[in-house]
Amino acid sequence: MLFRSQAAIAGHPEAQYVFATMLTNGLSVERDHAWAALWYLKAARQGIAPAQSMLGVAYQVGFGLPVDNAAALQWTLIAARAGDAAARRAVELVTAKVPDADRVPIQRAATAWAPLPDGGPTDRGAIQYLQLALQRLGYDPGPPDGLMGARTQTAIEQFRKDGAGGNGTVDRKSTRLNSSHVSE
Repeated sequence: MLFRSQAAIAGHPEAQYVFATMLTNGLSVERDHAWAALWYLKAARQGIAPAQSMLGVAYQVGFGLPVDNAAALQWTLIAARAGDAAARRAVELVTAKVPDADRVPIQRAATAWAPLPDGGPTDRGAIQYLQLALQRLGYDPGPPDGLMGARTQTAIEQFRKDGAGGNGTVDRKSTRLNSSHVSE
């Protein structure tokens, strides 16, 4: 699939989060929860709180990943500490699924966690693919040149505001997506 070959080594965390959201919801790409989990992980490791929250959900319910309540709790705590509202609401529920003896080490690990250094965009093909996908969804990321410029960043921010806010989900109505937008 074109997406996999072009986006395999993308390094921009916001772009990674948007790719994951698009994959989760089947927006301009084929729905693929396992592939989405990989992109959520990439963005989460670089400090994107909604990606951290979605990764916690993925581990909790087996959404593209094996169920792992310890990992779910750690990512949910990290996201909550970063200010993600959905994660804050989920902490108690996720904590209840982890044995008491395992909670303290997980909480310590979450408290000590720090994002990986931001490597910035490393793959022009991945950024170009993101720009094309955003255009198909009605956003203006500028020319599809593979560069993460101000217009692309603004389009990503608008995409998140329009449908990927709070809980990290996007629906077809909120992005004005219909079957004519789906490509390749």
